[in-house]
Amino acid sequence: MRFIPLDHLHELEERIAALIRGANPCTARDAIALALGLQGFRVSEVSRCTVDRLDLHAGTISPPVIKRGKARTLPLDPSLQAAILDWRQGSATRWLLFTRAGKRVFPTHWERFARRVTAETFGVPYRFHSLRHTFAMRVYARTKDLLLVKKLLGHRSINSTLVYAEALDELPRDLLFRLPSLQEQSSINSSSSKETGPVVDHQAGLQCNPLEFHVIRPAAAG
Repeated sequence: MRFIPLDHLHELEERIAALIRGANPCTARDAIALALGLQGFRVSEVSRCTVDRLDLHAGTISPPVIKRGKARTLPLDPSLQAAILDWRQGSATRWLLFTRAGKRVFPTHWERFARRVTAETFGVPYRFHSLRHTFAMRVYARTKDLLLVKKLLGHRSINSTLVYAEALDELPRDLLFRLPSLQEQSSINSSSSKETGPVVDHQAGLQCNPLEFHVIRPAAAG
């Protein structure tokens, strides 16, 4: 499972925001698709999503059900909702995102776009599905709630969601017992270790980022 290191995710979000604000409407459309990927969408769900699945009053969006998934409704940030409405202005086509002729955009187009934008941003291309993994890891990192991740991703079985918990490097340190007399020394040691930067195991191809996830960074696209 590949996902974008969470401590560098802001770089991609800034890149996506710049593309959405750009003058090219097709590029803005494709950047909105990436933003939906970071909301937990599969690329096929973005491709098949219709405008009626956008609930403007509730501020939510419901991806189409595919791949034996479960129906789900996701909250949509007002800024992204506004970007979608602005991009769609004056269009009557039923597709949420569409070609100049009002037709459906096929997943292969957004797969290529995701690889290109992530390669430009990080020097390493990521698949569109890595955005969905990144969304799940961000939710789990902040909440430690696998059931919430399962609900947001539309998994039928919790077994499909467990992979995100298994991606954690080790038991979170705030769950460990500490002797009061050693807390100060432990804090000093922790600060010193942060100054050394990320630890890289070149043989295993893993990098441990500041949030203590192991992130696979292949040298070439896969």
